[in-house]
Amino acid sequence: MMKHNNMITILMFPWLAHGHISPFLELAKKLTLRNFFIQFCSTPTNLTSIEQKLAAAAADNQSEIFFSESIQLVGLNLPNLPELPPHYHTTKRLPPHLMPTLKKAFEMVKPEFSNILKELNPDLVIYDIIQPWVPETALVHNIPAVEFVSTGAAMTSFMLHKSKNPGADFPFKEIYLRGYEEAQIAHLMEFSLDPRKDRDRPGECLERSVDIVLIKTCKEIEGKYFDYLSELLGKKIVPVGAIVEEIVVSEEEVDNKNSSIMEWLNKKDRCSIVFVSFGIRFPAGNQEMRVEGALPDGFLERVGEKGKGMVVKGLDPQAKILVHENVGGFVVKDEEGRIQREKLATASKQVILEESGGDLRRNARLLSEKIRSKGEEEIDVVAEELVKICKK
Repeated sequence: MMKHNNMITILMFPWLAHGHISPFLELAKKLTLRNFFIQFCSTPTNLTSIEQKLAAAAADNQSEIFFSESIQLVGLNLPNLPELPPHYHTTKRLPPHLMPTLKKAFEMVKPEFSNILKELNPDLVIYDIIQPWVPETALVHNIPAVEFVSTGAAMTSFMLHKSKNPGADFPFKEIYLRGYEEAQIAHLMEFSLDPRKDRDRPGECLERSVDIVLIKTCKEIEGKYFDYLSELLGKKIVPVGAIVEEIVVSEEEVDNKNSSIMEWLNKKDRCSIVFVSFGIRFPAGNQEMRVEGALPDGFLERVGEKGKGMVVKGLDPQAKILVHENVGGFVVKDEEGRIQREKLATASKQVILEESGGDLRRNARLLSEKIRSKGEEEIDVVAEELVKICKK
């Protein structure tokens, strides 16, 4: 394959979940700004979603017009399995019982992936956490492969520790699995066609990464876990920073419910709103009745009184809400999957309004500014490390 104006060509191959595809795509964008040409490999159903994102951003007059020229989308066709039609060649809306089938089909694509490498001949492959066969296949073609971990250093070091040191306590006592979490993992393994293989994949991916491992984190946030992961692997861990997807508002969104949410937020005071995401999912049926039935009696009326609250049913534009300047807090469920209103009210008042929360608010702003300012420096280091590997 002809090289692109002497640019280093990287083939990026994330797992088939949008939670993995998104950070891979954002890293791809940043690398293209540093004279890399990206070949982004996924199934056609995922590539359609990526094309729509790039098109929406280009229409919004952003730099994705450039990205469309420096990121080549490469289709990878999974084998035809009767229980796994093409629209299920992604984890999005995939029934849980079909996850093992998707993983099986993903592994069956090794020969086609090998042909893609032979045809495109990239300088480097960046792969994800559950496909240890990718660096093996790349090695056959004399192409170095580096893993990009998009789940953070705390969880990665914890799981690798459990794999390498079964029965031994994790050195950082604040990180541990509660009984119900152990049960959840065991339940997930019940769906696995090969539980041992599923447990071993992440560690094998890390071990087979050439020289370094890229990870989506910042040392300022996860320093001790970052260092421990490097110690466990005996490899250099290179942070890419807290890369997040750019927020793009398409023309279609102007007339839909998203605009009413933004209009409501715009009328509030700075940092005065707490965003609570219940994360409730309902099967097919009357969603209106199901939502109201799941909430306490009179909840919708109390929240809506005098415009002090807003309830959004269905999917909400979470990313756009979180970056709004008038949102001062984000509430998630506790370790048992519940939201305790008394504790929530006390903590929200302290953090957002009271003088005692001033230090926390100030430190949060300072850390946010530091991470933002270091973001480009970290990507510069990533680019330098990748160049070193390609020149070996």
